[in-house]
Amino acid sequence: MARVALYLLLISHLIIRVAFHLPAIIPDLIVFNLIGFLAAFVAWKSPRLNDLIARLSITLAIFLWSLGSTFSTWNSFYEIQISERIIDITYISFYPLALLGILRALAVTKKISALELLDTAIIALGTSSVIAGLLLRPATMRFEGTNYEVFLSILYPVGDLILVAAVLSVIVLQHRSLRSALLFSGISIFAITDLFFLLQSATAGYEFAALTDDGWLLGLALIATSLWHHGGETEIKERHITTWATTISLALSSSILAYGAIRANYFPIFVLVLAFLTISLAFLRMALALRDARQVSDDREHARTDELTGLPNRRRFIAELELLRRKNGTLLLLDLDGFKTINDNYGHEVGDQLLK
Repeated sequence: MARVALYLLLISHLIIRVAFHLPAIIPDLIVFNLIGFLAAFVAWKSPRLNDLIARLSITLAIFLWSLGSTFSTWNSFYEIQISERIIDITYISFYPLALLGILRALAVTKKISALELLDTAIIALGTSSVIAGLLLRPATMRFEGTNYEVFLSILYPVGDLILVAAVLSVIVLQHRSLRSALLFSGISIFAITDLFFLLQSATAGYEFAALTDDGWLLGLALIATSLWHHGGETEIKERHITTWATTISLALSSSILAYGAIRANYFPIFVLVLAFLTISLAFLRMALALRDARQVSDDREHARTDELTGLPNRRRFIAELELLRRKNGTLLLLDLDGFKTINDNYGHEVGDQLLK
């Protein structure tokens, strides 16, 4: 019922907005924000998502964004004002909570290794740095106001880009399912609405209670609805896709840093920070990959070697015997008689020494 009510309210609000263009308390303060809180409730009541942290993170993310929207709308209608810093905190909190919850919601059906988590972070940060460098730099030239206001104006779209890139990279690395498709659609619509709001605000073209504001609500509704669907069980089939995506992200981030070194102050500092974090994570991934490779090599050697004597064990013998069947050769069998007497009379420790 809550899911049905969520979309009915959203459709009703769109109809009201088309019919009445002027802002009003009921559609813009009450109904608009009620849809956001209802989306948080739908996310929390999801029966398909067993990961409590994922469900709680996404619920809190949607709830805090809706709370910030309520405060912001309140300030537009009433003289008693709520602090803008409080509103900013609620909006900003959406991004880390949403990122944590979405990554866990997409990964809950499969155990993720440290390398796969690093791949996700590298692709997400690398993609974000490239998109931010190409699209957001021109926008920063139009920002006016204090450094804090400019910082917030940049922070929101960068957070949106990181969310979109993270979801996309997890889909590439993990699996494609209805949950991931709805999550990607919801985050993308939310991010597009944010970027459109940013561009309109930068050019003084934004009007309060615009029809496009419902894009935020539609994005939140899709995110909440996605949790009601299975995440899929498909394992990674094409590892080379991950390798190529990680390599491309690393190369692009390195190019941004190199170009930023040649042309100082060309990129905003946050773009360079994203690129630097991408490269740092790539080095960490390399160290972990080398460690895992050594571990695999040691495990393979131990699996074919007797732990006591260090000689090839039965598994290695069978493998060598298969090779011997394909060519001419001789097999010598050496039997050790009376060994049980050594163990019985002198103990197993002496028997072990004799075997060595």
